[in-house]
Amino acid sequence: MKLKLLLMLSLFVSADLFAVITKWQDVEIMNGRVIVDVSIAGVPAKALLDTGATGMSISPSFLEENGIPFIKGPEYISVGAHGRTRSYLIKRVDVTIFGSQFPLKNVRAFTSNRKYQMLIGLPFLKMMVVQIDYPNKRVRFLSRDSIDLKGHANVDIKHGNEESKLVTSVELEDGEKFDLLFDTGSTAGLVIDHHIAQKRGWLEKYHVGEGSLHGVANTLTVERLRLPYLKLGPYELENVKALCPKEENMPTSYSQKKERPKTGTRISEGASYIGVLGGDVLKHFIVTLDAKNALMHIDAPKQGQ
Repeated sequence: MKLKLLLMLSLFVSADLFAVITKWQDVEIMNGRVIVDVSIAGVPAKALLDTGATGMSISPSFLEENGIPFIKGPEYISVGAHGRTRSYLIKRVDVTIFGSQFPLKNVRAFTSNRKYQMLIGLPFLKMMVVQIDYPNKRVRFLSRDSIDLKGHANVDIKHGNEESKLVTSVELEDGEKFDLLFDTGSTAGLVIDHHIAQKRGWLEKYHVGEGSLHGVANTLTVERLRLPYLKLGPYELENVKALCPKEENMPTSYSQKKERPKTGTRISEGASYIGVLGGDVLKHFIVTLDAKNALMHIDAPKQGQ
């Protein structure tokens, strides 16, 4: 994938407020996913920064293996990109993230793949501005009053339904704009709704093979595409890898239409989306995100930085 710069804006950070900016923390970038060091009840662990997750999740098998006592809460049905799965809540666990301790209550249980034992979802990431330097594999947090992000935001991003998701606009073929779920937890660069790809003839024009997409609940079979063009903010990318769930896998939550109102109810607020923007695209950039106010700036570091 080739990256072409159209415009670059320098991000302004106030030197007077440097005390409210955390130090850079080295992280692992694993297939485009950001993995940070945390501790769960004092035991070292790994966590995935996941803007596509609507809450915090912890692996109960990790708790059991390390003798960490916990109490099961109510069961619930989780609807994810790969389908539905039954799980339960964990009533309370103390965790330490970036040196600060947080008591997590009614946190979701999830099946760990042992690469990480915790998911840090969007609600936590709304607490401060998060800066992810993908090329240099590091992360830091900033207070909102220490950075002029509103004046320098260069990516169109908005809240999804009920502000539980973030949706960003990109340009694809012929400059047409599409809304995609902004998901740092996805390894794919792009995941595109099957019906959208079929309607535009992309399955024929850009097909390069078949593959699979692994999730917490199950695995999807997908068509692998290679799109000639994508524009995100001021940047153009060429020869972009994309995945399209095969028709037999439909529906999935990789796309979401605005909900239709029931009689006597209001229309759900927020943007719909037709796919996902994930790590294989984001890995080129320094991403500065204010999830609470839906503001984002991206920058591609110069060679040698």
